[in-house]
Amino acid sequence: MMRGFLSMVILWFSFTAFPSGLQAQASAPDSASYEAGIHTAVQSYLDYNKNQSRLFNGIQYLSYTFPVTGFPFFITGQWSTGSVDYDREEFSPVSLLYDLVRDQVIIMGLDSGARIVLRPDLVGWFRMQGHTFIRISGDSGIGLRDGYYDQLYRGTHQVLAHWSKSLQESISGTTLTRSFESSEHYYVLFGKTYHSISSKGALLSLFRDRKQAIQAYLRKNHIRYRRDQGLAIAKMAEFYDLSNP
Repeated sequence: MMRGFLSMVILWFSFTAFPSGLQAQASAPDSASYEAGIHTAVQSYLDYNKNQSRLFNGIQYLSYTFPVTGFPFFITGQWSTGSVDYDREEFSPVSLLYDLVRDQVIIMGLDSGARIVLRPDLVGWFRMQGHTFIRISGDSGIGLRDGYYDQLYRGTHQVLAHWSKSLQESISGTTLTRSFESSEHYYVLFGKTYHSISSKGALLSLFRDRKQAIQAYLRKNHIRYRRDQGLAIAKMAEFYDLSNP
């Protein structure tokens, strides 16, 4: 990869530094300028590559080697173009996968074949498929365990979702079948603690002072909790914030 890049740098610099028909008349000072230009271009690449290399220092991702129905990743089994805040620096665009079984963020290696797991302690956030995930440490004292959380609403009463998948096995006769099963959990920030939301009633109990107004808002906008829990919870929290400026 680097060799190919350097070849392009040299070719580009040759055409820009020495227009057609003038290269044969290049003097010694021109040759020195050429050498200096190549050195600058190469150094710029090396500086850039050194910075990027921090993104590729994780462990190799281990694929599931046995037959299984479905895929372990978020939304799609194909690479998604996104961005990631890693070691306090943003990298974009980046090819990403998010393994929901292992709770691992995976990037495409430089050779386009390897899969590399990002170190979770260095991930601040990542974006893919229109979702923004933040990393939360279990010792933060806010009621959440270690993991990546999808920010569904970022107001005063922030709403997070934790998506996960588990590997399930079933036996029928002598046939073993494996599949990935999805689940999700929702959390709302109230005060300084995130509360797990297991039902519409559980959320309304938090927002009890605006309960009737919230229910009227949901009916008016045809938002049904059972149809789309994440959307309903986010809209309820947003309405509550707007009602309590």
